[in-house]
Amino acid sequence: MLIDAADWSVYECLLFTHPRTTEQVSRTVGLTSAEVRAAVGRLRELGLVEPGTDSSDEILPVPPDSALLPTIRRWETQLDRTRQVSDGLIHRWRRRNRRHEDLIQTVGESDAGWAAFEELQANAAEEVLIFDRPPYVAPPSGNPAQLDAMGRGVTYRTVYTQEALSDEIRQDLAREAIAGGERARISDRLPMKLVVVDRRLAMIPLQGSAGALDSAVLITPSALLDGLLELFEMTWDRALPLTFEDRHIAQGVPDWEEELVRLLASGLTDPAIGRALGCSERTVQRRITQLMTRNSVATRFQLGAQLVYARRI
Repeated sequence: MLIDAADWSVYECLLFTHPRTTEQVSRTVGLTSAEVRAAVGRLRELGLVEPGTDSSDEILPVPPDSALLPTIRRWETQLDRTRQVSDGLIHRWRRRNRRHEDLIQTVGESDAGWAAFEELQANAAEEVLIFDRPPYVAPPSGNPAQLDAMGRGVTYRTVYTQEALSDEIRQDLAREAIAGGERARISDRLPMKLVVVDRRLAMIPLQGSAGALDSAVLITPSALLDGLLELFEMTWDRALPLTFEDRHIAQGVPDWEEELVRLLASGLTDPAIGRALGCSERTVQRRITQLMTRNSVATRFQLGAQLVYARRI
């Protein structure tokens, strides 16, 4: 219960002009007797007045220093509780009645998609999750927004596909990001390109009929966003840690084999591996086939994962 203007005028009148009956207060403040009685009833509930001892109609004010401060504290407590309850109700109502177009927003041309990607990173406060795979909207040019975000303490976790690291330029960019603090893993395949910021907003670039990225969608908190987060964590758990640090040579393993496994796990193509080892592409393929047979695996990625984990290179 709050004090309205009539209540304040009655209480102030009782404090400073000292009338003692309803009729006296009525004549002083210009209210009807009924209005004064109603105001006194509200003031009594708030502990601001009390009945007198000599007459049933006598009204005595409670001094403000002993009455108002406890009342104000009660109001503050009630207001805080009301705010908490109302915030919860508003959140539940919005989630229940949110329309599909509110959950998913479309970003237009590829340039706008890249601008949205940079804006998401600029607004990140805690963590950015990324699925990095082709196709790309432009030649590799780096991601300065990521380096800026990591510089202010934002955590990045990125899962790359082998295709994403198929050329030396993109490998150098990944190496730069990892050196800046990115935690990176590599997978043989990813279902989509994906960016999730602070677990509250996701962006999925969309591929047009010609294979180019021509739009993207933004997804706000919803069951769909929860599913994307779960997908990322499952993929992250299965992916192979990606680093570009110098590895030690496992005991008893030929140098070329150790280097081949490292390059294979890093996602290099056969020609790139051949250049790094100083041998032909055919030699690389033959050695990979030998290793796959020896380790009873069906894919190149399984080979890299198995040998890296086994040798901890």
